[in-house]
Amino acid sequence: MVSEQQKQQNNKRSARFILIFSISMLMASCIFTRVCRLVRVSGSSMYPTYKDEELLFAKAVWNKDNLKIGTVVVFKDPERQQEKTVLAPIYLIKRIEGMPGDVLEVKNGVLYRNGKKTTDSDIKIEDAGILKEPYTVPKNTYFCMGDNRNESRDSRVFGAVDVKNIGYIIGEDEKDK
Repeated sequence: MVSEQQKQQNNKRSARFILIFSISMLMASCIFTRVCRLVRVSGSSMYPTYKDEELLFAKAVWNKDNLKIGTVVVFKDPERQQEKTVLAPIYLIKRIEGMPGDVLEVKNGVLYRNGKKTTDSDIKIEDAGILKEPYTVPKNTYFCMGDNRNESRDSRVFGAVDVKNIGYIIGEDEKDK
């Protein structure tokens, strides 16, 4: 038979285990939502850099100074912010192509930033969207585009992305620096 003292010790061990497990899960949850996150690519807008269904590690943006031309970011979809899937907003993965104050324009299928041709692609941009005319990126926003320019719904459609909606960095590219 188990003595009353042993029952109390077992109960204390169980309670301690549950407490430690709960704290560990809470910490893991905080880390994977506030510090880093795994994101899955959906679609071909970032091809060939990232492929459909690819799983990526993203780190949280703590310092907005880390946002620069070529940085790949994860942000809330400006057109679908109210929609939720599995209790989370819908996010997009795109590359920053314009900083606050930059003037962007697509001429003859080529992206220009501040009057200079970018070296982003040999592929001609078929739909310039809002970049048919010179577009100045507003303060506290970033102009984000998919690498697969002709298969991407991006800032050419919904405008520059508010810095408050940019949550994670996937990586950055040395092009255009």
